[in-house]
Amino acid sequence: MLLQDQLMAEIEASRAANEELRKTDEDLRKNLQQCDRRSTRERGLSLPLRDRPKPFSQAIMDEFVPPYYIMPKIVFTGVEDPELISRRSMPK
Repeated sequence: MLLQDQLMAEIEASRAANEELRKTDEDLRKNLQQCDRRSTRERGLSLPLRDRPKPFSQAIMDEFVPPYYIMPKIVFTGVEDPELISRRSMPK
């Protein structure tokens, strides 16, 4: 009888520990979801593409770019002066 009571007490302790772990896991998942939502908001990814902040003025964004226009290829290896490269590749 003593062994059976001891086993029952261990089972109850195990159930209590499992329940505590389940609650902790649930809390951690909720916190992780909140962090993900906050991080997404801070990066602006929750906004639709057209509503996100743009690096250029509206006049530049509205400018027509011909379909045959090819962007200049700029290669930077870390040795060159990036401002000199960009000035050389700009059309005159």
